[in-house]
Amino acid sequence: MDAIKNSLRPGALNAVKINVMLDAVVTAEGIEVSEEEIEAEYNAMAERYHMEVERVKELMKSEELKGDMQVRKAAKLISESAVAVAPKATEE
Repeated sequence: MDAIKNSLRPGALNAVKINVMLDAVVTAEGIEVSEEEIEAEYNAMAERYHMEVERVKELMKSEELKGDMQVRKAAKLISESAVAVAPKATEE
């Protein structure tokens, strides 16, 4: 059991770090999600999973969905703002 925990630990730590960073970007950039965007996402999810919109809303509360959407917007902002930089040559 410890071997399994130890093998999963690096990935879990990395996921936590990424989530903390994305949450910080949401706060720093004041990223918001409108009620219209939330409703559109509910409709898209209902269509994607062949479910009624009301059932999707029961399964995923709006605050949870809003947080997920804010994090996605933060990730998109980062990827769109990224500037490619050539790697530094290594000294031999």
